[in-house]
Amino acid sequence: MLSSENYARSWALCYYLLRKKRKQLPLYIDLVKQRSRREEMTPQDAIADFEKAFGKIDTKFTKRWSK
Repeated sequence: MLSSENYARSWALCYYLLRKKRKQLPLYIDLVKQRSRREEMTPQDAIADFEKAFGKIDTKFTKRWSK
């Protein structure tokens, strides 16, 4: 269960990805769909999939998103 603050962050990230990274979004969705429900997803694995689709999560990315 997400706190209201984390829910807002999640919503903001989804909104940003739809507005600014729309072309990369299908790749990320495909990566998520390929995951096996039986295998445990580590935070590192989740970040790696995200970065495959949208690029490195660095200061530049977070600044653009927070605008």
